[in-house]
Amino acid sequence: MRKTILVCGLLAVTTSGCWTAVDIQNADFAAGVVGQLPEGWTGEEGAAAVFEYFDADGHSGTTCLQYHAQQEQEQLFVEQSVKLATETEYVLSAWLKSDGATMPTVEVRQPGEKAALARVASDGSTTWQKFSVRFNSGPVSQAAVQLFGDRGPRRMSRAGKSWIDDVRIAKAGEEPLEGPIPGGYVGPPPGENLALGKSYTWSQKPSYGYSTDDRWSALGRVLLGAEEHRWLADAKAAEHNH
Repeated sequence: MRKTILVCGLLAVTTSGCWTAVDIQNADFAAGVVGQLPEGWTGEEGAAAVFEYFDADGHSGTTCLQYHAQQEQEQLFVEQSVKLATETEYVLSAWLKSDGATMPTVEVRQPGEKAALARVASDGSTTWQKFSVRFNSGPVSQAAVQLFGDRGPRRMSRAGKSWIDDVRIAKAGEEPLEGPIPGGYVGPPPGENLALGKSYTWSQKPSYGYSTDDRWSALGRVLLGAEEHRWLADAKAAEHNH
């Protein structure tokens, strides 16, 4: 069973400190029995016929989750429940591999909702590739991580094979530096916030009014990240004080 991950030491040299991840049990599929679902993951009736713990050709080790369907069928998935902090920026990532025809997919969903909070899907690569996306949890504190062997059209899964490994959800600002990804930059703040706590004046007064709509705050978090968002908030407060 995988506990909350804490990585320090050598990683801190390149990522500005330690980071913590959301607790996903057996996220690297290291525990299980061949022919059965990996420990910590459950599925609807029929899922055990196409998903299994696979003890060869994993990404980070020798094990992974394998999807193997002999024919096209209605979409099946395996899942587990995770806890999220509300109104928090996260990064969902997973290592995916296809047989060239399937599109393995990982989604984070709020139970009972049709739309996914976050989704990463393979591009059909037949070698291990990492896919990541940034998302905001909103009011959701309990979510399900769902793993699909294939996400075909008409809610069907194609015949074939695919593999999933090293599924992870981490806070965006604590994610190891990786550069831009869908949803926004995932690395730590790029440096010291030189404007924090400083007063300033506009060289030319803006010709537009300030927005009182709280949606600008969520947009700022998505586009700029936590540190830049705090800088904008301080700047806005300083301007009003003047």
